[in-house]
Amino acid sequence: IYPLFSRLLHQDEAALQRVLNASTKITAWVGVTAAIGLWTLGDLIMAIVFGSAFAPAGVVFKTLVWMGIFEVISGNVRWLLVAAHRQSSVLAAQIVGAAVAIGGCFALTPAYGDVGAAIAVVAAQAAIWLVALWRARDLPVRTTLLPALPAAVAGIIALAVIVLWQPPALIAAIVAGAVMLVGAALDPKFFPALQSLSVAKGADPLGRKTND
Repeated sequence: IYPLFSRLLHQDEAALQRVLNASTKITAWVGVTAAIGLWTLGDLIMAIVFGSAFAPAGVVFKTLVWMGIFEVISGNVRWLLVAAHRQSSVLAAQIVGAAVAIGGCFALTPAYGDVGAAIAVVAAQAAIWLVALWRARDLPVRTTLLPALPAAVAGIIALAVIVLWQPPALIAAIVAGAVMLVGAALDPKFFPALQSLSVAKGADPLGRKTND
C-alpha cells in the first residue's frame, strides 16, 4: 500500500482519501475477523501445536491476538506517515508503544502474570495506533476511524453471541465467521472498497489492467 499512498499523496489527494478509507475498511474487516477466529480457537491451537500440556497457555495467546487488529489497521496510518516523509512520527509512535509495553508489564505482571504482560503488549499496539493517528492529523487527508466502525460493530455482535451461547470452539469459530461474513455483505461500502483498492492498484476486480 505504501507505493500507492506515496504516489497519490503527490498526485491526487481526493483519490488518496478514497483509497485510505477503503484500505482502513478492508483491514478492519480482516483484522477483526482474524482476531475473533483466533480467540475462539486459542486453546485448541495451543493444544494442537504444542501439545495438551500447553492448553492452559491458550489464555495468553487469546489475549495477544487482539494486538493484531491494531497492528493491521494502524499500518494504514503508519505507511501514510512514511509516504509523507514523516518517519519521525512513526518513531515517536513506536517509542510511546515501547514505553506502554514496559510500563504495563511492570504494573500488570506482578498481579496477573503472563496474561498481564500480554495485556500490556496489546495496549502498546493500541498506543502506537493512537499516536500515529495524532501525528497524522495535519496531513491533507483525514485519517478517520469511521470506515472501521461496521467491522467493530459486527465483531461485538459475534463476541456477544459466542460469550452468551458458549458453544464448542469449532462451532464458535464458524458462528463468528458467519456473523462477520454477513456483516461484511451488509456493509454497503465493503465491496466498493474492494473495487476502489483494486482499481487504484492498476487492475479492476476481474484482474484486467486499467489505463493510467
